Amino acid sequence: MLQFENLKSFCIVLFTSILISYPILCFGQSGEDKWKIEDGNVVVQKIVEFENISKANIYIALKEHLVNIYGSMKDAMQVDDKENGMVIYKGYYEKKEYNSMFGQTIEKMIWHILKVDIKENRIRITVTMNKISVSKSNTTYKSVGNSEEYLIKYAPDDNKNIKRKDEEMFEYAVNRAVSTISSIEEFIRKASLKQNDLNNDW
Repeated sequence: MLQFENLKSFCIVLFTSILISYPILCFGQSGEDKWKIEDGNVVVQKIVEFENISKANIYIALKEHLVNIYGSMKDAMQVDDKENGMVIYKGYYEKKEYNSMFGQTIEKMIWHILKVDIKENRIRITVTMNKISVSKSNTTYKSVGNSEEYLIKYAPDDNKNIKRKDEEMFEYAVNRAVSTISSIEEFIRKASLKQNDLNNDW
């Protein structure tokens, strides 16, 4: 009987723990922990730790990878401060849509600022997004209008459970920012592994 009571108590504690942790697990898996709103800007940020790679070598690897990302964009580089460990680039994420009803191609450019702060063995990557340039053209690619929007207007509405169709633009922008950050992290991590191999090659 005593063993049964102990088993029963254990099951109650386990079930209660699952119930308490469930909302936390759900929140961790949601997309909202990827971004935040600051002064009307949509911000995606991550701090990445590495092993045994100097600030100088992080800078070299970072610059190499950013040339691959922004090489075709004119005037992309805004700040290049090796001494203080700061690199800032300006660019855009492009998204094309087709409106069959009006026979229009809609091109949207989500402008962003990428800032990377560099320290020994770690970096902080921040992608800040604000304006969207919208250009429309007909089937012969003749411009039929240009306009400007703000990404924040596409942000999910916490007061509504129903997902709006225009939230797809917001999700697209956030996912592109997350992808940019992940690619930088992966490239520098590979560079750190190469550096360790060179240090061990005697």
